[in-house]
Amino acid sequence: MKILVLENPTRPLGAKDKKDFVKLLRGHQVTVQLTTKRRGLTRVNRDVELLIAIGGDGSVLSAAHLARGRGIPILGFNTGHVGFLAGITLENFRTELPHILAGRSMIEDRIALKVELPNGKVGWGLNDIGFDAIGRDIFAAELTVNGRKVSDFKSDGLVIATGTGSTAYNFSLGGPLLAPDSEMIVVTPKAPLTLTNRALVVYGPKVIGIRITGSPTCVTNDGIKTGIVKRGDVVFVHRSPVTVPIVFPADHNHFAAVGEKLRWNENLITR
Repeated sequence: MKILVLENPTRPLGAKDKKDFVKLLRGHQVTVQLTTKRRGLTRVNRDVELLIAIGGDGSVLSAAHLARGRGIPILGFNTGHVGFLAGITLENFRTELPHILAGRSMIEDRIALKVELPNGKVGWGLNDIGFDAIGRDIFAAELTVNGRKVSDFKSDGLVIATGTGSTAYNFSLGGPLLAPDSEMIVVTPKAPLTLTNRALVVYGPKVIGIRITGSPTCVTNDGIKTGIVKRGDVVFVHRSPVTVPIVFPADHNHFAAVGEKLRWNENLITR
């Protein structure tokens, strides 16, 4: 098995952890290539059978973009605190990694989004597609689903997120959490001017249209600039045919992990 390890230079493993990590990998008779995230790398070769992203959820997103369309399973190794895409952590990699390398794991195929601009530019996002008015202007747009008008929005911006991205920017905006393997996507306004403009959950295969009715707007895919659109332009967002296989331990429970990270079951009131 050939494994490519992408390490985020801003969140690297410590010397002892890295030594133990590499030793575990090589003990399973695998070929290991360790590199700093994105340094001299624009795509992942097809002969790679497992991609390990060391860092946080952002490192997993970077790995997903590098391996897009290759069908290569991605294992997140979280070296921070909050992260929902990590299969292993500093606390458990010595016990969990051998099981994963032996094939005792689960793989979730996560949906992604495709955004199409009127000028032909196309973007791809595992987490979300974002819309932000340029400068201090208000974002204004008409939202359609499969060509039917849903609503007019005036807000600071708009986020269209997958189940994977629902725990990211969407969640900080007050949007709902979706099951990570859900085919649904969520459209969430940023600080809407109309109180009743709330998040809308849409079936993934449907096509979302965003017609800009206000100031020039910057469109992003996973935080990467896709392009600028102006009044009258229509941007289409829909489910991408390309999914992303994410690797987790066999007993992984997404909502238990979310509850632990967000401290759902803790008594936060101190007397």
